[in-house]
Amino acid sequence: MTIRKTKLFTVLAILFLLAQGVYGQWLAGYLYRKKITIQASQVPGSSNLTDFPVLIEITSTDLKQKGSGGGVANANGWDTRFTAADKITTLNHEIERYDAATGTLTAWVRIPSLSPTTNTDIYLYFGNTSISSDPSTSSTWNSNYLGVWHLHDDFNDATANNIDGTATGTTNSTGQIADGQNFNNGNPDYIDLGNSSVLNFGTENWTLSAWVNTSSTSGQQNILGKGAENYSFWFWTQNDDGYFIGLNGQNAFIEVFDGNNGKTATSVTNLSANIWYYITGQKIGDYLQIYVNGSLESSVSGVINYDLSRVDKNPAYIGIGRYIDFFGGNNFPYRSFGGDIDEARIVHTALSQEWIQTEYNNQSNPSAFYIAGSTEAVARYAIKSGNWNDP
Repeated sequence: MTIRKTKLFTVLAILFLLAQGVYGQWLAGYLYRKKITIQASQVPGSSNLTDFPVLIEITSTDLKQKGSGGGVANANGWDTRFTAADKITTLNHEIERYDAATGTLTAWVRIPSLSPTTNTDIYLYFGNTSISSDPSTSSTWNSNYLGVWHLHDDFNDATANNIDGTATGTTNSTGQIADGQNFNNGNPDYIDLGNSSVLNFGTENWTLSAWVNTSSTSGQQNILGKGAENYSFWFWTQNDDGYFIGLNGQNAFIEVFDGNNGKTATSVTNLSANIWYYITGQKIGDYLQIYVNGSLESSVSGVINYDLSRVDKNPAYIGIGRYIDFFGGNNFPYRSFGGDIDEARIVHTALSQEWIQTEYNNQSNPSAFYIAGSTEAVARYAIKSGNWNDP
């Protein structure tokens, strides 16, 4: 009996060690995982992108809640976690949307280093019944991101700056990424983001971006920016301070004003109504640059000394879908946007062309940006039955 017991425990020990070899690197408490391989071919250039926020958008039966036939334990998808290639180092992430019935997860994951030459592997874990709070963190966005508005059911800022908005008239709509907001420029609709001094840039570099789907290609329409025009009843003087991206007819533009001096860069591509475009504008040194769908369209010089440290003196407001005209102490929104806006951002740096192109590649077609593998289940040995069982 002693020999038999010894042999049995020896076999069990070997099986345990074999299982550790297969499953040993596993995030504790989670029953399932998927390997996600980000394709290096989708990352242009020759240098790694540091702290890049990757959009992960997956619909899978396995990601339904347990009651609907999947493996996610929490109805809000809060038991989803992402790790690095080592399978145990957790990555900062933010859940934008989770649908327990369809198994759709939309999340942003901060990737420490995204390579243009070697595929980047990460893991999505799920199935942890002990999770009861949202793991989303503003640390998903590094300190250069001053404002990130997903516009999915709310107007909250995803960064640590908490520049949350208040909407007038906008409605939820199908966005480029999950939901966006629809703007009726006949009302006009807009989102007021207040007057935070965090967004006064001085002579420093900055980047604005948003996905837009305009209902009309006529007139001027502001997408995102900070600033105001000021007129006086008594002196009839005009004083402009601010920065914006918008549409002028069929073209995208970026403009900046410092007092009564202004510069504008306008895209070459003619935009069409009812099509989504990714518009990015930035100040980089002496230049204003405008991008459409990740491609540089125009670059205009002469803004190196433009000082935006005083952009709120008038005061000036941050807005999505509008511009503000102060006349005789009253404000009147104009240049109102008509159509849908999604994923608006303000960044306190000039992003590289490679970064902007990678954003477009990722957000325009997530399923081509990475490959999501099949679901793996952690195996456990049942001592009583002597069998290896899935959870």
